[in-house]
Amino acid sequence: MLRRDFFCCALCAGFAGGNLVSGGGPIARPATAQQASRTVLVRDAEIENSIHAMATPGFRAAGLNPSAVSIHIVLDRNINAFVAGGQRIFLHTGMLARTETANQLIGVVAHETGHIAGGHLARVQERLSTLSVAAIVEALATGGLIAAAATRGNVSSGMPAPGGPTVAEKIFLQYTQGEENAADQGGVTYLARSGQSPRGMLEMLHMLQQQERIFQGYRPDPYLRTHPLSTQRIAFLEEQVKNSRFASTPDTPANTEAHRRIVAKTLGYLDPTEAMRRFPDSDKSIAARYSRAWVYYRSGNVPGALALCDQLIRESPRDPYFYELKAQTLFEHQRIAEAVPVYEQAVALLPGRGNELLRFELARAQLSLEKPEADRAALKNLEIVSRVEDRNPEVWRHLSQAYSRTGNQGMTYLAVAEERLARGEHAAALDAAERALRILPSQSAAWLRADDIRLQARRRPGQ
Repeated sequence: MLRRDFFCCALCAGFAGGNLVSGGGPIARPATAQQASRTVLVRDAEIENSIHAMATPGFRAAGLNPSAVSIHIVLDRNINAFVAGGQRIFLHTGMLARTETANQLIGVVAHETGHIAGGHLARVQERLSTLSVAAIVEALATGGLIAAAATRGNVSSGMPAPGGPTVAEKIFLQYTQGEENAADQGGVTYLARSGQSPRGMLEMLHMLQQQERIFQGYRPDPYLRTHPLSTQRIAFLEEQVKNSRFASTPDTPANTEAHRRIVAKTLGYLDPTEAMRRFPDSDKSIAARYSRAWVYYRSGNVPGALALCDQLIRESPRDPYFYELKAQTLFEHQRIAEAVPVYEQAVALLPGRGNELLRFELARAQLSLEKPEADRAALKNLEIVSRVEDRNPEVWRHLSQAYSRTGNQGMTYLAVAEERLARGEHAAALDAAERALRILPSQSAAWLRADDIRLQARRRPGQ
């Protein structure tokens, strides 16, 4: 389900060990301009899983463990992509919507993979040490730390501040050109090793170059400021395309369809007008009907959305994401009892790792039924989700509710402690952990975890 991130809707970022640290809770209307400028993540199992599957050959070619690399989607119309907080690749929705082929999207991820495999993340602390705290805060506030190579943490809305780069940005940018070249070289290598064309990488650079010329220095896209273009970069990729034996290798049918659905869903959810222009009623393809179903859902046309979902399900009865959209439409229009079994079908059709978001939505719907049996089922699902989304405050919030309803007070306090710790609320985490310690069996796994949270909460951030 494409929705604003229940993990971290409004990122409150800081640096710990050179990594991006996030907190925050369910989406809320910003109270200040500063809050309004924070990055918003969206979560969607299909988009995250599809991009990860497309990129997996490249991850393996780079010597990375694919399961250790995660994909995150940033709600922003600008073209941008960056790496932050370890092996985490962030892609703007504007980037997804602008790509015309799967190969272009794969090329962007291959470039970011080059940053990870190139070890560029390891230099974060050294670079940060050259700046004062004030300079770092300045760069964060103006979008100067949207990092292509994770040389900077990201809390920006993606809109550059007027007047050009800040002092902090200028210091950072002097390091990036060599890394951009290295990431291009790495990306091309990984594409070649996996039998894929480098053409998409070149096409994306040409697209950005054209945009750069249009803006002529006024409000340039953040990608151009964090991924500096150069004639050498473009010339290098042109030469690679010219000499690659995979230059004309087409996208696989699976990648082509997955990419088309990514674009269709992104536009249907975020830009209904553009979705209807690009996927009109005359287009009877799966992606087009899927996009229109999202448009209907977003506009409150429940009968229209459900009719298209049912059509798609009849044609593809084993596609979990069509069930997911149907369940989401039912749930968000208070037809909860109808939504639960549809969510259950979606989860059953997407077994194993990768279904955590679907399982979370199922658990949320089960809790909304407010029935003991449904509460117990929700608890089981949330415990499974928490093993993967272990720093997700919303998972822990719902878990505390489920534990409370099932009468487990010690685990309720532990889940509250986990939630507060994930949000960076150390005093509240300490209080909840100490309450849990007084109730949980001594030296049990849960007791030991509460004790660990107690110790972490007593430490001040940065210590």
